[in-house]
Amino acid sequence: MTWVTLSWTIFLHGVLFSTAAGSIGLNYRKNGVINAGLAGLMYFGSVVSRSFARVLSVNPYWSIPVCILFGGFVNLVLNIGYLDLLRSKQSTKIISVVSLGVFLGLYLLERGLWWIFLNQSGNRVMQIFLRTYDFTLFTAPGVLIAGVAALIFSVLLLLVLSPVVDDDSRGFDLWHVAIYSLSGAFACLVGALYPFWFIGTWQIQLIIPLAGVFLGGLEKRLNPFLGGFFAASITVWVTSLGRDVVGIWVIENPYVIALVLLLISAPLYPRGIIGSFRRIVQYSY
Repeated sequence: MTWVTLSWTIFLHGVLFSTAAGSIGLNYRKNGVINAGLAGLMYFGSVVSRSFARVLSVNPYWSIPVCILFGGFVNLVLNIGYLDLLRSKQSTKIISVVSLGVFLGLYLLERGLWWIFLNQSGNRVMQIFLRTYDFTLFTAPGVLIAGVAALIFSVLLLLVLSPVVDDDSRGFDLWHVAIYSLSGAFACLVGALYPFWFIGTWQIQLIIPLAGVFLGGLEKRLNPFLGGFFAASITVWVTSLGRDVVGIWVIENPYVIALVLLLISAPLYPRGIIGSFRRIVQYSY
């Protein structure tokens, strides 16, 4: 892998997983729940875009509006359920564990759909790139343009909605609907973009966003975005070093790097490693 190719791979991974981790952070700032179901929606988005290309023979970019609508609706329903459960159990830890079950449920649903429609060839078809469907604008791949646009838009929305997000006195209203829907929409959207250039297993799309949230921390608005970017970038960089440095098992299971980052960061929850550093320099965002 050339330096240019590696740099491009690191940057795009960082952009996509930054948006996914930012969605989890936005959801958390509203109800205090680390919603692993958003990682499930990211995985679902990658399945939908592959389905459009390989099952429906349609350009996978047409899957984006489907993912936005589906992700927004599902995450809204999930958070309504989380809030009801939170009122009865009074524990966000229980809700976070339930959200892991939601991820597993989404994964099993997606695998079941592939098995039904593609029979036993489903796994083979899953392991494909969609780059032949991508477009180029001024030498920049379309997925890069779309990914950066999604990241910028999600950050701007977070900043605009911050007064509502941080207001704990509000009852459930249309602002809650908007926040939960946007979180799910962005997670599913970046999942749809991911397969254009990369093959990602369910472990990667679960662990890296969660590692980003723990690495960045949740005390400040932008920390999950920063954590997601660095968690994805470090994972790609370490696994690119070669089998003589990190071993063939790590290269074949890159999510292990993200898992190590998550475990290292967990003792500093909810501040995170990046959050601890930013607390020293006292940035407001």
